[in-house]
This record gives sequence, C-alpha cells and structure tokens, in this order.
Amino acid sequence: MDINSKNNQYIQNEGLATDLKHQAIRGAGFALFSRTINYFIAIGGTVVLARILTPDDFGLVTMVTTITLLLGNFGTNGFPEAIIKEHELSHAMVSNLFWIHIGTNFLLILVFLALTPLIVWFYGEERIRPIIYMMSISIIIPCFSAHHLALLRRNMMFARFAGNEIAATFLSSSLGIMLAAGGFGYWAIVFRRMSVSFFSAIGAWMLCGWRPSLPNFQVNVSKMFNYALHTYGSFVTAYFTRNMDKLLIARFHGSVPLANYDRAYHIFLVPTNQLTGTLNNVALPVLSRLVGERERYIKYFLKSIAHMSFIGMFVSVVTVAIGKDLVLLLLGPKWDLAGELLQILGPAIGMTIVDRTNGWLHLSLGHADRWFRWGILSVFITFTLMLIGVPYGAKGVAAAYSLSLYLLMLPGLWYAGKPVQLSIMKVIGSIWRFFLSAVITGIICLYVLTFQTVTAHFFGELSLLLRLFATVLFCGIVYTSSVVIVFRSIKPITDPLQMIRELFQRAG
Repeated sequence: MDINSKNNQYIQNEGLATDLKHQAIRGAGFALFSRTINYFIAIGGTVVLARILTPDDFGLVTMVTTITLLLGNFGTNGFPEAIIKEHELSHAMVSNLFWIHIGTNFLLILVFLALTPLIVWFYGEERIRPIIYMMSISIIIPCFSAHHLALLRRNMMFARFAGNEIAATFLSSSLGIMLAAGGFGYWAIVFRRMSVSFFSAIGAWMLCGWRPSLPNFQVNVSKMFNYALHTYGSFVTAYFTRNMDKLLIARFHGSVPLANYDRAYHIFLVPTNQLTGTLNNVALPVLSRLVGERERYIKYFLKSIAHMSFIGMFVSVVTVAIGKDLVLLLLGPKWDLAGELLQILGPAIGMTIVDRTNGWLHLSLGHADRWFRWGILSVFITFTLMLIGVPYGAKGVAAAYSLSLYLLMLPGLWYAGKPVQLSIMKVIGSIWRFFLSAVITGIICLYVLTFQTVTAHFFGELSLLLRLFATVLFCGIVYTSSVVIVFRSIKPITDPLQMIRELFQRAG
C-alpha cells in the first residue's frame, strides 16, 4: 500500500457514525483495560521510586514539571480534539496542523529557556537550573504523537491507542527505576517523565500509517486552529486550577511539603483519570456524532454521569477512610503528611469525576470558546480560595481545592449544557442519590472506624494489608446497601455491572 493510500485510510469521513453503541462499548473496554494496566504500572513505578529517592528529589522535579507540562501540552490539548470533531477532514489539514504544532512548540522551548533565571528566582532553588535545561526538550516531543493518536481515536481504533499507552508507561517506568537504582537521584524522575512522550511517539508512528506531507498553504485550517486555541485555553485554565496549589506551596512552604502534596494529589487523581480519561477517549467521538440528535445526546450524557457518580462517590468515601494507610503502604513512613492530605482531598473525588464531563459537552458541541470562558472564571474562584488556604500550609490549600470543586461542579455543567438545553435538574437527578448514599456511608464508617471503641480497636489491631482490605469491604457493603435503600431498587448497581460485562465481551 503506497503512502497516499495509507493516508486516505485514516482521513475517511464516511461511515464514522455507524454502529455507535457497539463501537463505544468496545472502545470503552479497551480504554478501561489500558487505564487499569497503566495504573498498576505507574503506581508500581512510583512505589519503587518513593522508596529509593527522597521527598526532596520529587519536590525539585515537580517545581519544573509544573511549567513544562503546561507548555508541552500546547496543541496536544487542542489539535486532537479539532481532528476528531472535524467532519470534513483532509490529509492536507492534518499535515498543516502537524507543522504548526512543531513550529509553535519549538518557540515555546526558547521562551521557557529564556525564563530560566525568573523560574529559579521564584522558587529560590538553584538546583532546578539543570533540570529546566533538560526538561525543555519534553515540550516538543508530544508533537510527534498527538496527530497520529488523534486519527486512531477518530477512527475508533481504540485497541491500538490502548496498546501504545501501556507500552509507553511500562518502558518509561522501567527506565526510571533502573536509573534510580543506579544512583542517578532526581534524574531518574526527570527521564521517566520525558520518556513517556518519547516512547508514545515511536509507538504512534508504528501503529498509525498516516504520514505528514509538506505544508499546503492553499488549505485553510484557521477554523480548526481557532477551535484548538480555545481548547488549549480551556486546558490552560484547568491546568492553573490544578497546579497553582503546587506553585503556592512551593513558593511559601518549600520542596518537602510540595512533594507530599504532589504525591497525595497524584493518588487523588488516579481514580479521576482512570474513569474520566477512559471514557473521554470514547465519549468525545460518540457525542460528536450525536450532536444532531438532541434526545439521544442528552440520554447518553446523563446515563454516563450516573454510572460515573455511582463509582466516584464510593471512591471518595473509601479514600477518606483508608488515606493514611494507603500512603503508608505505597510510599512508606516518611510520607505521613501525604496521607493526611489525601484524606482532605478525598471528599472531592466524586465531584471531580462528574465536573470533568463538562468538557465533553463543550468540545462535542463545538463550543471550545465557551469552555475557555468558563475556565477563566473557575481559575479566579479557585485561586481566591487557595490564597485564603495557603497560610495554613499544604492542608489549607488541599481543603480550598476540595471546596472549589463542590462550588463549581453544578454551575459548570449548567453552562456547558445550555446550547442543547440540558436541564440542570436532570443532572442533579442523575447524581444526588449517589451523593446522599456516600454521605450516609461516610457517617457510618466514621463512627465504626473511629468513635466506636470496640470496632475501632478491632480494625486498628489488624495488619496494614488486612486493615485496608477490611475497611474497603466494610465501606463497600455499607455503600451498596445505602444505594439500594435510597433508590429503593438494585437497578443502579446492576446497570453498571451489566455495562461492564458487555464492555468486556465486546472488547474481547
């Protein structure tokens, strides 16, 4: 097959809307499998590194990655969504975006390097200077995989996308562990982070046969570029929302509290990224195809957030209950503060999972500009709360972040759903019973595990692993019982189980 035939294979515009249900279920199966495997590989790598390296090592690298991840995601958040959303895509369009992406990110490297003295001054930490120089390369590496992976998702080739994710995570984690064991210190973390994008780019070119041609100045991509800019703008606002806490902690409290917060935040994000990241790869292509069918569109969205709430609210309760023990198991005794911070962040997990779906609405409806505007307001509110919390240390910042998610979730979905007249009462109707069940479960578990002397002593005397297992099991029993009582039905439990069973049948 010649290069033109291969390119045309991935730029098809016909037949993308056929058999959406089965393709979505099959894609979710691959995505869930990939995210689960990635989780265990990534957390395994973190566990090993946390025992070889120090919190100071993690803190130094986090100071730099807070900025490089923002710059490196230019185009990576924006161009893929534009490619997936575009109904009349051409090879020349994708090629033009590819070269725009590379050129822009190369300029961002120069800007980042020029800011080195300012960054060092801001943190008051000279040791990060060589880290800045090395990690500047990571800004351009994602350019070489973003468009190929977007074409795989657009054509719902989720098995290839999932396989690439797993391979990149495994190889980068292995490299980081080998370097840490070899005595390279924080450079092990640096190269682990950089190599993820490198291995992903190699895999993307192997799994997707599309190849860019030279820029075609006769082909106008201004509409797609504008869409991508607004999408990236939304990413920037969300990124500041999720990272200015680290900037504030680093600036006012130093590298060790920052490292503890960063590790707690990383564990906090795992279930969020597992669920929303998994479904995002599927939901955006599916919702984009359903834009012209309002009732099906809304039904798909409400059903999705109901299933996500069922899982997310339970994870919130469990995280609060086992936060300290989980950090002790994964990271060891020198990360005590991280355990306390995880318990403070835990109540917001369910809200975070639901809140992130507003991006599905904005992007699939073609309103990236609205998403960007909402992001600006979100940043302002969250930053204000964090400024109030920062004098109280990392715990104050964590509490402020959790509160911001409770305040912003419903207004965000209301604003995102306005173009399709999505009723906020229907959104509330899809999630409130799960939230109530989680509150009931939390109260019961708090009493049994903490205030009831006999049971608290019983759980406290168990070994760490057995205590974790027993606590999760107890919370699970109480939560599922609460859901059945609140709904007066077992359907909220059997529906997700049926979906998971069908999902794996399709994936297999």
